[in-house]
Amino acid sequence: MSSEYPINLSLNKMLFQSKQKKMKLPLIVFMVGLLTLASCAKEEKKDVVDSCSKGSGTFSSTSGTTLNLSKQDWYLTRNDIGGGNISVGLSGTTNGDSLTILTRGDGFFYDYKIPLNSKKQFNKDITISFTANSVPSGSLTESTNILVFKGSDTLRVALESCPLSYE
Repeated sequence: MSSEYPINLSLNKMLFQSKQKKMKLPLIVFMVGLLTLASCAKEEKKDVVDSCSKGSGTFSSTSGTTLNLSKQDWYLTRNDIGGGNISVGLSGTTNGDSLTILTRGDGFFYDYKIPLNSKKQFNKDITISFTANSVPSGSLTESTNILVFKGSDTLRVALESCPLSYE
């Protein structure tokens, strides 16, 4: 047999051929299950520290691209190492082909694509910014932009939170 698959053969020998190592397969299955449970626990929504809701609104470009926001709920959460997240829950409709929202954290910027259903509706909680191991003191406001794309037209909608605080 060629040495084309040395890793698979080594894994096979390690797991199945040695009497001393027969218990490794159940142990590996147990560890994978334990890691899966641990990762699910980390994804649970943290307790909200502060929150606010902004009114709904309709925005449109001169070319007719529209965004209708029916929900804009801003909230703060803390992470496990002393930092925090500023998030917004958005829902609404658009006549655009796609939506993106600007997010950032610890110096990195990213355009997050907001999923649309077949009726061009959306409902999504998005972390707009985060800090890894500290949170700002006092009152803060966060802002971001939603971009709505329809053909060659782009509608930019600026969003700003109400004043929020980690204290």
